[in-house]
Amino acid sequence: MIFVKIIFLLMFYFVTSNNLIAQNILGDIANKDINITASFNGAKIVIYGVVDPKIYNYTNIYVSVVGPNIEAKLRKKVNRYGVWFLDNKYININFIPSYYAISSNNKIYNMSSSLFKSMEFGWSNINIVGLENKKDSEQNYYKKRLKEIYTEKQLYVSKLNELNVIENTLFRAEFNLPAITPIGHYEVNMYLVNKNNSKLLSSWNDKIFVSKEGFSADLYKYSQNNSLLYGILAAIGAVLFGFFASEIYRKI
Repeated sequence: MIFVKIIFLLMFYFVTSNNLIAQNILGDIANKDINITASFNGAKIVIYGVVDPKIYNYTNIYVSVVGPNIEAKLRKKVNRYGVWFLDNKYININFIPSYYAISSNNKIYNMSSSLFKSMEFGWSNINIVGLENKKDSEQNYYKKRLKEIYTEKQLYVSKLNELNVIENTLFRAEFNLPAITPIGHYEVNMYLVNKNNSKLLSSWNDKIFVSKEGFSADLYKYSQNNSLLYGILAAIGAVLFGFFASEIYRKI
């Protein structure tokens, strides 16, 4: 395995060495098309990159994978008479990434730098449409709550200080996509910045397309085109399943 990595490192470096002089960082994705089938239980995103070894010790590398934007409704938890409830009031979030993952060869201590904000790198720097008119304290609350929900569903992945770098040149980032992975285009970004995270030196980006195929694709299209009928059939199916399950259990 190590031998293969070294061969790949040498080939990748010599092929891209001329481009590196101008770009400093280049990348590629192992699988740009991920198909979701009925038996889909998750997938792995593998991203390779190469950086000019002459400047590696003076830079930091950051990688992000951002899923397609979705809409959501978010409610606050309120304590009433010692019991926690979801408040009746909610806010509409018009655009938020359905999946967000980051990796770096550096552990970031200050995510509030102007550079990270301009790149929207890091969960706290994501521009979530629907929160822009809220106070900072409210924005922080909702972002923290969303982060907790995403982490629980494995839709948020943070691997700071875990980027695997070989010989100060070749690096590799891996992210897991959960079984509930949303379909659509995922943006893959690489950033090369100076050591104190104040200046962007180079960047690279590409896309991954996640789609459904087979029976799951047909079912998904039907649910989108005939949402009312699909909901009725799903409810009837759930009732019938529960009835037959109870009958089988009673006989046993």
